[in-house]
Formats: sequence, structure tokens, C-alpha cells
Amino acid sequence: MRLLNIKAIELVCVTPYKLNKLPESIDIGGIALLRAAAKNCSSVIPVCDPDDYKLIIAQLRDKGFVPCDISAKLAMKVFKLTSDYDSRVLRLAAPATPERTGTQKLRYGENPMDKAEVIFARGCSQISGKQMSSNNIFDMEAAYNIVNEFKKPACAVIKHRNASGAAMAEKSLPALKKAYGADPLSAWGGVYAFNRRVDKDCAAFLSKKFVECIVAPDFSREALAAFCRKNTVLFKAPDRRAVATVKSSVFGTVTENKGNPSFRPVTVTKKKAGKNLMRDLEFAWKIVKNTTSNAVVIAAQGQTLAVCGGAQARVRAIEICGSYLKKQENMVLATDGFFPFDDSIKLAKKIGIKAIIQPGGSIRDAEVTKAADKLGMIMLFTGHRVFKH
Repeated sequence: MRLLNIKAIELVCVTPYKLNKLPESIDIGGIALLRAAAKNCSSVIPVCDPDDYKLIIAQLRDKGFVPCDISAKLAMKVFKLTSDYDSRVLRLAAPATPERTGTQKLRYGENPMDKAEVIFARGCSQISGKQMSSNNIFDMEAAYNIVNEFKKPACAVIKHRNASGAAMAEKSLPALKKAYGADPLSAWGGVYAFNRRVDKDCAAFLSKKFVECIVAPDFSREALAAFCRKNTVLFKAPDRRAVATVKSSVFGTVTENKGNPSFRPVTVTKKKAGKNLMRDLEFAWKIVKNTTSNAVVIAAQGQTLAVCGGAQARVRAIEICGSYLKKQENMVLATDGFFPFDDSIKLAKKIGIKAIIQPGGSIRDAEVTKAADKLGMIMLFTGHRVFKH
């Protein structure tokens, strides 16, 4: 550079391309420039955020240089941006190039006349049982998504991608019995998921039932022996949740990155929930976010009491839950979208609901809250909806 009389670069200012379509929109040069500048922040000022322009200009105007401590902070900002950028590239690319094992032919797709095959993600494998259909795959995913919401031992029973029952407890067997007991009629021929190893006690309970599939992180030798002569599918899978989904449509293919906001609900009524009620509200919220819309979940003491998914009207979902609900004290209700009218609140009160958790966001939130207060109920807003289709 000295021989060519080229001055050293003192400032690198880059705003990377926005990621949309891969691979065309991936910024290679810009990211490389920023990394090089950040690496040499003692002699080069790395700038990746337009919000920092005023700071840089002020330093240059007042001092004639940018202090090393500011340059180091800017470098940390660059490293975070480039790391996040690479992560977004990976998330966008993951659906097209996931870590997968070999192709396996399925018994059929959604119906017997449909042909289907699956490429299992790494770490997933069928241990025993009959040849699966695509229904089994998607029901196992729905069940596994629910149990992996919980740190405590949990069990979920799924029929047609929605829970007939779900529960958490201190051990897997009580969780299983509560999940099954939530709706024994619908549990017939269901898909079961656990977030713990399936032991001999759980296997002994399930071996006496008609069970389509069981998915879990692992199975004990006794559990494997209990099902060795049955057609029940035993499926081993690591703890995982999809960060991105790909859905095909006649109009095109949709890639969607899944958000997972933290659980920080706000109480909007005069009455507030105690510790036990709040635990059940969070439990119900975790189930309803994994239930197809419009969804309503009624729960108490870490167990679902009624679940309705796929209803065209939210108030009707409450009616359906109420039609087979075995009432208990301190029942809570969760729904995946806001209540547009106070009729749902009045119906919830009628069937014995004590507390409600919902996203909020309706233009009639004030009316709905007023109705809850008038009826002496507790209501919380999460601030985000959780539709599932």
C-alpha cells in the first residue's frame, strides 16, 4: 500500500443485504469486510448500525478520532450481527438441507390410497412396531411438541394432531395416568409422548390399552419387552422443537421461522392469580399453543380437563369443552386468540372457570375485561397470539 501510495483504511461502514431468498440474497463481501474491520478494531473503526453514525461523527468532529473503547464496543456489535446473520442463513437453509437419515417408505400417507415416504431427522428412529403412516409421523410430532414444553415429567395423548389429554407430574406414571384419564374415550388408539425415558411402570399401564404409537427420548429394556409382540410403534427421538417449518401449497412453498416469546402475562382484572392458579394458567397456555385454531383448553392441577381444536368460532370451542367437562375447583381456560366479545367470558363463568389466559388485542378488550371483573373472574393477557394451522 505504501509503494502504491494507498492510505490505510480507518473506517469500514457496511449494512448487509436483507436476507430473503437463498442463496442470491446472502451477503458475502459485506459480512467479510465487517469481520475484518472488527478483528482490527484497534486501528479500524467497524460500523454496522446506522444508529451509530451520529456517535462516530461527533467523536471525529470533537476529538478527530474514535477512542479505542468505543471502537471495541462497535466491534462486539459487529460480531453479534455477523453471528446472528449466519444463524439466520442456517435457519433459512435448514428446511432444504437438514441433517437427515435415509428414506423410509410409509405404509401410506394420510389415507390408504396415498403413497408416502419419510426421511427421518438425525437421532430419530423407529425401534419396533408396524409400518407407519404419515398420520403417525405428524401425530407424534404434535405430541412431542407438547411434552417438550415442560421441564417436569409430562405426557400427552394425541388424536388427529390435537391433545385428547396432557398432564405433568413429579414422575412419568402419574403424568401418564392423568393424561389418559383426561379423556379415556378419545385416548383409544392414540399417540402417546413422554419427555422422559419410558420405564416398566408406564409400559405396563400402556400395554393393556390400544396404543398406536409411543414417542420418547428412550425406552427401558422392560418397556421394550412389554411391546415386543404388539404392533404399537415405539419411536425414539431427541428433545427437539422445529425452528422452521416448510409447507407446500398449490400456490407455492412457505418457509416459516417459529418465534417463541417468553411467558410474561399481564393481569388485566382486579383479581389476581395465586401461585397454583398461575402454574395451571401457564400449563394450559403451553397446551393451547400446540392445538389447532381456534383452540380452547381447560385445565386444573397440571392436567387438561377438556380440549377443543379446529373450531370455527371461539365461543363454540368453549361450548364443546363444556359439553364433556368433568368440573373441578379452580379450573382455568386458555385460548390461542383474543375474545372479540364478552359472550365467551359469560359462558366460561357458567361452566365454572375461575381464570382465563388469552392473547388480548381485541378492540373490545376493555369490554371483555369489564365482564370478567363483573363476574369476579381473573384474566391475563399474554400479548401474543399462538395460532396453529
